[in-house]
Amino acid sequence: MRALLTELRNHRVLLLAVVGLQALSCMAPYVTLFVYSPNIFESYVANVADYFSMPLLLFWLWFAAIGLIGAGGYWSTEAGSRFHLEALRHRSFSAWLGRKLGTVAAVCLLVYGAVPFAFLVAIYPGQGGAVLLASLLLASYGLHLALVLLGLSMLGLRTGYAFVGVLAYHFANLAFNHADLPNIIRYFLIAGHGDILSLLVSIFGIVALFVIIFRLLRPSHITTRGSEFL
Repeated sequence: MRALLTELRNHRVLLLAVVGLQALSCMAPYVTLFVYSPNIFESYVANVADYFSMPLLLFWLWFAAIGLIGAGGYWSTEAGSRFHLEALRHRSFSAWLGRKLGTVAAVCLLVYGAVPFAFLVAIYPGQGGAVLLASLLLASYGLHLALVLLGLSMLGLRTGYAFVGVLAYHFANLAFNHADLPNIIRYFLIAGHGDILSLLVSIFGIVALFVIIFRLLRPSHITTRGSEFL
């Protein structure tokens, strides 16, 4: 925990920037412009299919992009020369990688979960349980987007291309949900199929993804593939 707090403190400018962006440029406009019902189940953060429009798309794309900017910005600063250095120090590599992935997860929980919760709990009084569940599902969805971004980067794709690819994947989920086609995001919306069970399943999936990353990513992969991680 101390190492994680140190990481967050060392990158406090980036952290404050993305948290501020999420609060001031996404959630503040949301609560002032897009709250059409006192019921959270009839809101943009709970329901995509019934409110599909250009404002909704812009809200959701920017909501996702801010967290990806934070996760991608942090990862790109850490996975450069230090990546190669830690690859040579085999004994410390697992601890180093765990710290970095843990920091990415913490950033996502703050940006995608804590910030929305602070706004939603204020504008939907008396619905604390639903607001908490919605915020946890949003955090889980955002974290899975960030991990896809990191995974693409680890496979050698440049961060910019990976960022565009993840946003395209996110957009496809929104469009498919509106068209009632198979998609992932419906399981993160409490007015869709999002519930405690889907949250537990998503957490299990994220843990499994972390395990896969630790199993597949070895120092030898970096020392032999080198510049793919720059």
